[in-house]
Amino acid sequence: LSHCPDIDCTTRCFKDKHLNKDMTPAKCDEKMKAINVGNKKCKKINTFILEDEEKVNAVCKLGEDNKIITSTTTFRVVKCSTTDTDVKNCKYEGKAVTALMIRLICRGGVPVHYDKPTDWAEQ
Repeated sequence: LSHCPDIDCTTRCFKDKHLNKDMTPAKCDEKMKAINVGNKKCKKINTFILEDEEKVNAVCKLGEDNKIITSTTTFRVVKCSTTDTDVKNCKYEGKAVTALMIRLICRGGVPVHYDKPTDWAEQ
């Protein structure tokens, strides 16, 4: 996971970082630990999409490769935000969101980058 730059992610990397149907807010510390392996800092925010891969991939059909595409349907997600940025012990607070329009960048019809919603401020 640590070999996955945010903007140049592979399909597998995208799945590892953002797709998890069983994700809950309580699992943020555990799941973010794997994402932060090898990083020099804690990732501030990461969003996990709690939907089928097919539903997420369908968003890519709405636009062009390498451009931000906003979904026309809502998705269930868990947003993990840092509460302690000590790289040795990154801590996160999770928040479940039940109806969010997601924003993706796709290549070859599959997502490679999750773009944060415009109304989510960096925390």
